[in-house]
Amino acid sequence: MLSNSNLPTIEKKRITHSAVIPLLFVGILWVIRLLQDGMSWDLSFFGIYPHKMTSLQGIVLHYLVHADIEHLWSNTLVVFISGWFLFYFYSTIVWRTLGCLWLLTGVFLWSIGRSGVHVGASGLAYGIVFFLIFSGIIRQHTPLIAVSLVVVFLYGSLTWGMFPFSELIKPDMSWEGHLSGGLAGLITALMLQKQGPQKPQQLPEDEDSD
Repeated sequence: MLSNSNLPTIEKKRITHSAVIPLLFVGILWVIRLLQDGMSWDLSFFGIYPHKMTSLQGIVLHYLVHADIEHLWSNTLVVFISGWFLFYFYSTIVWRTLGCLWLLTGVFLWSIGRSGVHVGASGLAYGIVFFLIFSGIIRQHTPLIAVSLVVVFLYGSLTWGMFPFSELIKPDMSWEGHLSGGLAGLITALMLQKQGPQKPQQLPEDEDSD
């Protein structure tokens, strides 16, 4: 049995370990981007060309490629922080969640995207953020609702990048990818609402006997 004195140490380890995979994933994205620049690689084959059957591999691979360093930097912090939250608060279903978000976002983007090539991890970032927001609300568990509120505070402004008018501000922005991620986050939160952390069941109070 673990003593209460060991709990803070265990919790610190959980927090640290939850950051490892998101940090590793972000590191891989940076290595790929730097290799693209250094070796002059054209990895557009990894992107999504909507409605094209020859682009089905992009549903899985387009997250790994970014248009430039600025594009990658804009995704780095949100992918890392939201991924950290996901691994910490939903550790028991994190891989199931990521699998759903990864595939659904890609399929939706392939289905609704404009013509051209879509690349980048922003759709995945939107998926994780919206999963965290909606999952906490759906589960009605106080710590997870608190996570939802923190994520809204940090990234609520991302919502503006999900609508067509964002093209007017930044023509090369894939609002369809952002919208796809948001929808994937909501659907995944609904699909997995009975799995992972749950609101504790309240035990019925004993009735006083006369």
